[in-house]
Amino acid sequence: YCKSKLWPMFHNVDILDIYSSVWEEDLHQANHDQWWEAYTAVNTRMAQAVAAAAAPHDVVWAHDYHLLLFPKLIQDHFASIHTPRPRLVFFLHVPFPTSEIFRELSNGAALLEGVLAVDVVGFHTFDHARHFLNACKRFLGCVWYGAFQPNVAYFGGLMISPTTLIEQTSMIGCKE
Repeated sequence: YCKSKLWPMFHNVDILDIYSSVWEEDLHQANHDQWWEAYTAVNTRMAQAVAAAAAPHDVVWAHDYHLLLFPKLIQDHFASIHTPRPRLVFFLHVPFPTSEIFRELSNGAALLEGVLAVDVVGFHTFDHARHFLNACKRFLGCVWYGAFQPNVAYFGGLMISPTTLIEQTSMIGCKE
């Protein structure tokens, strides 16, 4: 699922292009459900292991498209035991696709909801953050007040304000 489905799509390769012989993959839709189940199982096992070791005062970082479901699974675990969860941070190290490409993922809403469980979500560039917000708006119904609060969306009572690597490094005083 990660390399055959997510990686090409997150690099804005259309689903029709994925099935091109250029990718040299034996990709059949019949495998999609098995890939999704494996992806979900890996995220679940990772979340269980981290939840067993994490405390409410900890900060848990998740990195990249391999763990898009992980933050929500952590959040759900701590909610189920009525314990405050650790702070959650997610950073995507690949481009976030346009919503036109992202809509081709049948499990796209679940992936977005997974990321939206974090306290901070980071992207390399403004365009990647903007594509993420557009996907949240189009597929989850997030409200986006771009004119009044640029790059901020609202979902389920949460304010989503993705940050970029450049913004964060300037805020913490990183220099060349």
